[in-house]
Amino acid sequence: MSQKNTYPRGEKLKSRKAINNLFLERKSFLVSPVRVYYSIRPADIGNVQAGFGSTKKYFKHAVKRNLIKRRMREAYRTQKQDLLAWAMTEHQQIDLFFLYGDNQIIDFAEIQSKIFTTLQKLIHQFDKQQKS
Repeated sequence: MSQKNTYPRGEKLKSRKAINNLFLERKSFLVSPVRVYYSIRPADIGNVQAGFGSTKKYFKHAVKRNLIKRRMREAYRTQKQDLLAWAMTEHQQIDLFFLYGDNQIIDFAEIQSKIFTTLQKLIHQFDKQQKS
C-alpha cells in the first residue's frame, strides 16, 4: 500500500521560539541556493517539523517569495518519507528550516533535486552522529 504524501499541521515548524533556536544553534549547510538549518534531539515519538522561507533581500514582491516557498514545500512533501522513517526508528525530533537564498527563481525540477540532495545529506549526517 502506498503512503500518502501529506504535510499536516503537526509537521509544520511554526513556533517562533523553535525557529529562533534553530538560527541560534547555527547548525546548517548549503546546497546552493537552499540553506538548511537543523536541530536534532531525542524524543519519545520520532517526528520531523519543517519550515520554509525566502529572503526579502532578493525578492521584494511577496508573490515571488510565496512561489519559491510553495515550490520548496511541494518538493519536501513528496520526498520526506526517508527522513521521517529515520526519525521514527531512531526516536528523534528533527526541526528543519529551508531558506532560499538566491536572486533567481529556479524551476520546480531543480528545486526538487536540491531538496532531495539536502534530505539525503541530512540522513547521512544524522547516521554519522548516531554512530559517534
